[in-house]
Amino acid sequence: MTAGDRFFLAFGAFVWALTVGRLAAWHIVADADGVLLRRVLRVRRLPWDDIRDVWLRRDGTLEFSAGTDEPVIAGGFLPPVLHRRLRIPTAGQRTADHLTLMARHPELRPARVGAAGPPTVVWSLGAAGLLLVDWFLVG
Repeated sequence: MTAGDRFFLAFGAFVWALTVGRLAAWHIVADADGVLLRRVLRVRRLPWDDIRDVWLRRDGTLEFSAGTDEPVIAGGFLPPVLHRRLRIPTAGQRTADHLTLMARHPELRPARVGAAGPPTVVWSLGAAGLLLVDWFLVG
């Protein structure tokens, strides 16, 4: 295996891990205490009292207008442009509207506390590991 092969193997594994990590961040859990968002190294809880608005951005992610100065970005949906071209309903916009209503009206919030699962790094490392094992077995 040459140095170029190793470089492209590492680069491909890195891109694959980022892609799988992005897909793993799609999962958003709303529970009685707030919204659980997967981050790279941990799962972040955004309390309901901190959420003012949630809207779908042009890139397909959800933007939470929280009590902090900078917005919190989470989720991964198809961009609205693709929804219009494919003529399918926008799940991201429905999710943003639903989360905004839950933030404004406490009676709509779930009664139980949920779990968001492992942080994104676990998904990314698992996917990169599977890809590397496949490459080493084939190559």
